[in-house]
Amino acid sequence: DENVLDYAPNVLDFNRVTINPDIQDSAEALAGNSHEIWAK
Repeated sequence: DENVLDYAPNVLDFNRVTINPDIQDSAEALAGNSHEIWAK
């Protein structure tokens, strides 16, 4: 049984990733939506 306090997120490093300006607004909208779903 996993203890919630033992959770260690595995964050991906996107510092060197570039996003095509044509899709950046869509990517930001998807990221915001994902955060809103997670926060429920």
